[in-house]
Amino acid sequence: MKVIYDYNRDKRLKSLSRYKRILGKIFLLVFLLGIGTATLPLTSVLGTTKKPMPLPQTSVVEEKNFSLEVPKLSLNVLVTPDVDIGNSTEIDTFLKMGVAQAKGSARPNQNGTVFIFGHSSDFPWNNNPFGTVFSSLDTLRLNDLIILHYHGQDYRYKVKEVTIVNANVTLGSLSLDTPERLFLSSCWPVGTDWKRVLVLANRID
Repeated sequence: MKVIYDYNRDKRLKSLSRYKRILGKIFLLVFLLGIGTATLPLTSVLGTTKKPMPLPQTSVVEEKNFSLEVPKLSLNVLVTPDVDIGNSTEIDTFLKMGVAQAKGSARPNQNGTVFIFGHSSDFPWNNNPFGTVFSSLDTLRLNDLIILHYHGQDYRYKVKEVTIVNANVTLGSLSLDTPERLFLSSCWPVGTDWKRVLVLANRID
């Protein structure tokens, strides 16, 4: 067999090829890191964007005295109060503890609308036990019962409607000063942040 070129005998080319392989691995690593960063979960609630900020001084006692129960979904979960939906640090932290009441909305014992949000899905490597807590929110129907437990009192609501809205809907558009109402919200469909499912419930006692 006629040998056109003996690669093994050209040390200069072998050295150059070795450098190319090293550079190739470096470029591949940078490329993969770029993809990984681009596909990280962008937590977005009703049109807000991620914005790192300091965590709020949330009272542990208050957290333990605020929970959400949805009998139809066999759900009973802690609610962290006063979470800024524009603060990615708060969202990432407190949605690993349960669900959250949006800052600017009412508490159950206040005159106004309570707005509570949570995850419908999360990446498995985040190890979030509440990553799918609201995955079945869109299965709620008219007159389904929702209960807020707040500082020893039970506040009962019945579902009025379940709607799918665009992700850019803001809290300000929901008339949060309307009394004795409750919104539950999450990303929809499960596995995306394309739209939002909104469950509206009215207070019954």
